[in-house]
Amino acid sequence: MSEISQERIYAFEQQLHLEEKSRSTVEKYVLAIRRLAEYLEGEELSKQRLLQYREKLLGTKKRRQSMASSLQSMRFWIFAAAVK
Repeated sequence: MSEISQERIYAFEQQLHLEEKSRSTVEKYVLAIRRLAEYLEGEELSKQRLLQYREKLLGTKKRRQSMASSLQSMRFWIFAAAVK
């Protein structure tokens, strides 16, 4: 895959707006991708690192709904990147 840059996050946010996602959905998705980027610490996003992050999320005491939203935002991020 590739590194999660601020420019790509901004483009992702714009794509969400174009698809008429609600303001709260856009905020949640962008926050989740920023947290993923922080976890990666500048490393390139790969399937292995994504699975590691997913396991980290599942090991936390986050609410189930919050985890589901984070995972959904990552799926949407990957799909948006694949389409471009």
